[in-house]
Amino acid sequence: MSAHLPVRPLLLGLMFILALSACQPAPTALPAAVTPAVNTPV
Repeated sequence: MSAHLPVRPLLLGLMFILALSACQPAPTALPAAVTPAVNTPV
């Protein structure tokens, strides 16, 4: 059962990082890989 525990924090961390990158101007290397995947007009 303990193997499923680290999945939640990882997902939360990933969403947190995505939210930060969406709010902050990310470096040129990140948007190139993230923009096509997200593609959300802000």
